[in-house]
Amino acid sequence: MKKTVLILLAVLMLCSCAPIGGKTEFAEGVTSPPAVEIQYGDVSVKASKGTYSWEYLEFGKEVCIEADSDHPLFRENIAAFSAGTEKTAKLVFDEGMVSYEIQRWEVEPGYYESEDYSVLDKGEKVPSENGVFEVPTDGKMYVYDLHVIYEKGDCYYGFRINSPDEWGITLSVSSVTATGLTAIFKQSGGNPTGELMTGSYYRLEDKNGELPYIVEGDVAWTAEAYMIQKDDSVSMKVNWEWLYGTLEPGTYRIYKGVMNWREAGDSDSKEYFAEFTIE
Repeated sequence: MKKTVLILLAVLMLCSCAPIGGKTEFAEGVTSPPAVEIQYGDVSVKASKGTYSWEYLEFGKEVCIEADSDHPLFRENIAAFSAGTEKTAKLVFDEGMVSYEIQRWEVEPGYYESEDYSVLDKGEKVPSENGVFEVPTDGKMYVYDLHVIYEKGDCYYGFRINSPDEWGITLSVSSVTATGLTAIFKQSGGNPTGELMTGSYYRLEDKNGELPYIVEGDVAWTAEAYMIQKDDSVSMKVNWEWLYGTLEPGTYRIYKGVMNWREAGDSDSKEYFAEFTIE
């Protein structure tokens, strides 16, 4: 896949498409490849779609879509999660999956700004069986390119596994609706030097970072603190209807801060994000 200026350029055309794998049946209305979910411990994210080729029926006619996208190595906003203590992750596919292949690249912060296409030749194949693959334990960051063959086409997906968090924190979400979700912080491993806690503050972004940035002081946040205990998890309900309204279908990120508190005047803080999709 080449790098393109557009994040996604889709060409829709009515055509006589050659059958894939000898199959001639097309599902009416299934207009794009399905989502692929990555399950890692309590964390679940959907891989980011990239280049794909797809065939379907519309009003009895065969339709072919060819969509082009940048390689995951040149995209900043792709699905991501941090490595923890679990040694494997699992890919969950749609029933129409025929085969798949995974490659990965070791990267540094800012990797997506590179114009060096020669790095594409330095990927390594990742062994996988029944969707299960090993998560690196070397403390480095990796970008993954997942190529899936379906009965009706194929699709390239991207995701990133970040280096283990120094405080052992992961943020995930559940019960997603257009007006809210449940945010879940989990602590495992790491080396926090104080008490870990989070508050009510959060902000949202869409995949282009275009939602309003909520500046501290502009909104009167409540003052409760949620303690994140060692080897435990804490969940909190988030409703953004009062702040962002009802979100349109799409992919978003929720950002929340965590404080590593030692004593008055002595603390550190970091911001974590989790990606979610409104269907």
